[in-house]
Amino acid sequence: MLSASARSSSPPVPPSTTKQAKSVRGPLFVGILALAICAGLYESEARRLEAELRNREATRMGVYATFVRHDLRFVSADLRELAEGQALREFLSSGASSDLGRAAELALLFSRQHPSYDRIVFVDEQGAERFSVSQSGIALSLRTENQAHETYFEHARSLTKGQIALSTFTLDSEGGSLVQPAKLLLRFSTPIFDGAGRLRGVFVIHYLASDLLSDINEISPVQFHRLRMLTSQGYWIRAADPSLEWGFMYPGRAGLTLAQSDPALWARIGQKSEGQVEHATGLFTWHRIVPQDLVSVGSGDTVAEDPYWILASEVTGKEWKATFSSLRHSYGITVLVLLTLIGAFLQFRRSLQRDRERMTVHFESLFESLPGSVVVLTPNLDIVAASNAYLEVTMSRREAIVGKPLFQAFPKNPNDPVPGNPVAEASRAAIERLLITGKAETMPIQKYDVRRPDGSYVERYWRLTNSPLRGAHGHIEYIIHEVEDVTSSAGQKA
Repeated sequence: MLSASARSSSPPVPPSTTKQAKSVRGPLFVGILALAICAGLYESEARRLEAELRNREATRMGVYATFVRHDLRFVSADLRELAEGQALREFLSSGASSDLGRAAELALLFSRQHPSYDRIVFVDEQGAERFSVSQSGIALSLRTENQAHETYFEHARSLTKGQIALSTFTLDSEGGSLVQPAKLLLRFSTPIFDGAGRLRGVFVIHYLASDLLSDINEISPVQFHRLRMLTSQGYWIRAADPSLEWGFMYPGRAGLTLAQSDPALWARIGQKSEGQVEHATGLFTWHRIVPQDLVSVGSGDTVAEDPYWILASEVTGKEWKATFSSLRHSYGITVLVLLTLIGAFLQFRRSLQRDRERMTVHFESLFESLPGSVVVLTPNLDIVAASNAYLEVTMSRREAIVGKPLFQAFPKNPNDPVPGNPVAEASRAAIERLLITGKAETMPIQKYDVRRPDGSYVERYWRLTNSPLRGAHGHIEYIIHEVEDVTSSAGQKA
């Protein structure tokens, strides 16, 4: 034990030094605590931001794929309707030019209603064009060269009645040379048989697939630069670098496929119909579209050149890093602010919350402004959401229909002499089939009158399409119910 003299000889700590140490330790502790809090918040926010980005990309791909399915399904339905037209049937029996002219006029009506139809053509069994319809009108034998050598013609000739041949994505050509500027096409063709079962020709719709991409751009213009599209062989239809596109069309580009440039990524895409993977420090999200399924509606089926297409979104490494560098910058500033004023950090959190709320409103606005007449239903036929185009064509208001059962929001015309509500019964049956099969279906054209704002009813004919919208676990949670007013064409048939 130390003596008193030994203890008294130990140098005491100066009071000023003690105060200085306390004054250093206090702010240092607060600073370390602030850094620790910010580091934890940064990690949490980074994970949330990454999850939000991943989910947003996956959702966007699902919306794009649904849009593609809806758009192309109507082309298939229109082709079948044209191929079964009465005027064309009469021409096959009579051979009269007047009957052929009436068939061409019906095709012109469809062309005027759908600007995406570049040309509608009837080719006889020898490969000679009998008429060609475009936005500019009707022309007889517009192209003098025989069409028998065209791939779409050969495919359609081998089909049975009611089947449709769907080409791969292709660039339009004339006389063996690609048309400039490049015109992106899909060709829908079906064989035409007379009453004796003899092949009499092929009916073709040349669909402007470039308009499909333009419509996607209108849905999401800010992220459109991320859109990618590939064939089942890995050829680029739309790539980050345009010089990689159309390897199967341009000389010298045959090896420019994703399968060659990134076999590991292509192998991952081949394993799943949809998915997401970090790629080159970025993010690649894809959704496989099977064309044979998306246009096989109603009677008959489809024979597609491509077994599937890949619709994808690519967040580049630069964009990926920029997303998180912005976050790091924000939290660097927040550390400095926290050392002086904790309240600034709370304000920052409130700002992030407002941004998320605005993003939610933005996505709702995107759906409401979709170009199609679309309503989202629960399996019980309750209305969840409706596009502006749907409200316009049904003469309704969003606040008056959302949350109600479909046929309560749109009751049957009380003056309709038909007992019951056959359209409601058919719709419920179609939904039940969809829930069992999981496949989209276009119903036969239905007559169902629409109530005007003044309470009176107006006669309408509709083409109705039901498509499944699956949740995170693959279960069908909602039904996308799309309507098309075909009163004018249906009225002509009547």
